[in-house]
Amino acid sequence: MGNMIKSRLAAIGKRQIDLLPVLAEKGYRIAPSQLSRYIGGWDNTPQAVIVRELVHEILKEWEKATA
Repeated sequence: MGNMIKSRLAAIGKRQIDLLPVLAEKGYRIAPSQLSRYIGGWDNTPQAVIVRELVHEILKEWEKATA
């Protein structure tokens, strides 16, 4: 799960840190280490699941913009 997200980020020239401001705009102000736990699947709380879904949506938008 986490590797897929990291691969998609790398393919478009982005890093996990680039997700933080976009997530904050959507109401999820989280620390970089917390995002890493969410993306890596080490944290499976309801918020982690929502954030992972948002990350996938953000990545889709970024991938469309770079295509």
